[in-house]
Amino acid sequence: MLVQIKREKQRKRTPKYTSVDSPFSNGLNERLNQTLINKIRCAINENQKKRAWTTIAKQCVQKYNETEHTVTGFAPKYLLDGTDTTTLPIELKQNVTKHHWIQDRETALKNTIKSHEYNKILFNEDRLHYEFEVGDMVYVGNNTACSTSIIEECNYSSREY
Repeated sequence: MLVQIKREKQRKRTPKYTSVDSPFSNGLNERLNQTLINKIRCAINENQKKRAWTTIAKQCVQKYNETEHTVTGFAPKYLLDGTDTTTLPIELKQNVTKHHWIQDRETALKNTIKSHEYNKILFNEDRLHYEFEVGDMVYVGNNTACSTSIIEECNYSSREY
């Protein structure tokens, strides 16, 4: 009975914070972290001059924010504050009006949604889809079913939902 009460309490808990270096955090954050770590490594290896890694990290984040991303088609810095980050000479750059900037942000959102939908199709391509009815018996895998002790049995069960 105590085990059931404890499990009920655990189910009702909702996590409020997730560490950024945890594998359970947002996948986009994980991808960004991986990209920044690779950029920092490259910056450290290309220049043998000693510099603080925090300085290198700040420069890498700045470069990342000024680089056009393939999904959105725009640099994050431009989407956030309208700063033109293209490498064109000043004479060739066009002044961007607020109206154009808002349109570009909408275009970036549409591009992101389109990319997400495409990736969703690829991900779900080989997945099987099941329709469950109330009262169906389903197997619920529980990663904590087996204790670390070799003596104890694993607790696997079917449940009715």
